[in-house]
Amino acid sequence: MPRTARRQRGAFCQVETVPIEELAVGDFVVVRPGDRVPSDGIIVDGASEVNEAPVTGESVPVAEYRSRLGAEERVFLVTTPLGTTPLWIAILADTGATVLVTANALRLLRLKPATAS
Repeated sequence: MPRTARRQRGAFCQVETVPIEELAVGDFVVVRPGDRVPSDGIIVDGASEVNEAPVTGESVPVAEYRSRLGAEERVFLVTTPLGTTPLWIAILADTGATVLVTANALRLLRLKPATAS
């Protein structure tokens, strides 16, 4: 899981590096090719193939994602853009409430042995 994110600050696309715990729903982040997505979100600008193997287990990258007016292209925590240009992403979930974190918590609950009463 990434420890930091590049968050947009101000109206002039200034970018600051912040711990992912400081991200909030509605923040905009830039994710460069090869970096991991810091939280679940929607692509608002850019286009790239995305490696979703950490979420789906599939070994083949997902076909090209791109921002499209009126369409929601979602990306998830720890997935990785593989293209040549950065993706601008609007954050949709706090880091503790992402699809990956929720899926891992459910998996752990299923693995927990039943206790005798």
